[in-house]
Amino acid sequence: MDLRLFLALLHIAASLVWVAGGVSTVLTGIMRKARASADEQVAQLRSLTFLGIYLFFPAMIIAVGSGLALVMTSPDGWQPFAVLGLIGVAATLAFNALILHPTGRRAVAIAGERGTIAALVELKRFSRQAKFDLALRVSVVGVMMIKPGWQDYLALGGIAAILAIGAVVSFAE
Repeated sequence: MDLRLFLALLHIAASLVWVAGGVSTVLTGIMRKARASADEQVAQLRSLTFLGIYLFFPAMIIAVGSGLALVMTSPDGWQPFAVLGLIGVAATLAFNALILHPTGRRAVAIAGERGTIAALVELKRFSRQAKFDLALRVSVVGVMMIKPGWQDYLALGGIAAILAIGAVVSFAE
């Protein structure tokens, strides 16, 4: 197995784990909302926070690192899709670090201080934000699969539509 094939396999495997993190967060939120008690919801959020820090975030770092290595070893260099993918991953990282993760931590802290019922508002906020995070991740996967150029307006518009629909579904009350 040559280096590029190894990097591609590593990139795909890590990307699958990273995207699975977004999917599992949204699905867990849907199941929490439908069936779980407030105590169970907080326990599930604690588990997701743990997985986010120790599994999904490292998978993203491996995906980005292997993707950068693929770009650096490619004869084609920095293609538009690589630049867009990197921008998308940076947006996801920023959203997770600045908004989603702090919301989850705040919900867990409120549950510890005032009880799990008091944390329900933050849990609902976390679930909405997780949907947008998933839209960000799906848009990155779309960029990597479609590999649009700067002039591929239909593909770029489709990716923008994913983000817009994700924002509406996530943040419209």
